[in-house]
Amino acid sequence: MTRRILFVAVAALAAGCSSDTTGTTVGGGTDSADTTEGGTTEGGTDSDVVASDDATAPDEDVHEGPECPPQTGERPGAISEHRGVFDPVKERLIFATGNPEFPIECIGKNSYLADTWAYWPRCGVWEKLPEGPAPRGRTATVYADDLHAMVMVGGRFREKGADPFTTPYTLNNETWLLELTTDTWTQLATSGEAPSPRVNSAAVYDSAAKRMLLFGGNSSTSGASYIPLQDT
Repeated sequence: MTRRILFVAVAALAAGCSSDTTGTTVGGGTDSADTTEGGTTEGGTDSDVVASDDATAPDEDVHEGPECPPQTGERPGAISEHRGVFDPVKERLIFATGNPEFPIECIGKNSYLADTWAYWPRCGVWEKLPEGPAPRGRTATVYADDLHAMVMVGGRFREKGADPFTTPYTLNNETWLLELTTDTWTQLATSGEAPSPRVNSAAVYDSAAKRMLLFGGNSSTSGASYIPLQDT
């Protein structure tokens, strides 16, 4: 009986202590148990304040990313028929070549470019990179992760001002590599059977085999017709 009375008394004392540490005084202020050197909590404990202080400490694992290029104000104009990839190392988008002209009454006008641009989304900055291949459009591009490079194949070109009804496009099957560490273009020499000249092909990069896979496309030299390809 004595033990039962003692247990009840201890429980009541503990409940009273708990009430003191989480409650407020009649006057509306907090008691001294709620206040620490780090500030006053609303019914918290010293450990709560320490956790709050830790949460505001600088996070050493925050990813800052590569250094942004200088802001020059340069940016590409409206363009179509360009292709590009995402560079995960420098965290930027790469675009190359293309056609800045707008079709008139469904007739394409040609003024192909050899421009190469990088856009840094984290920085909000456009950067013009060195030119590489001759002007063209509708190429196929992939990102080669083992090379940290963009590989470009194919494309088409027609001189600005040429009559679209009498002047065919010139198609090519050239292979170019843009090395993204130094932003340097190189035309690659290939061996074996190469794909025929084409545009609008689908392409992916096989990282395991370290190769670019190219499928299909259009072999027509006229903007008014389509000759599909189904080879890989």
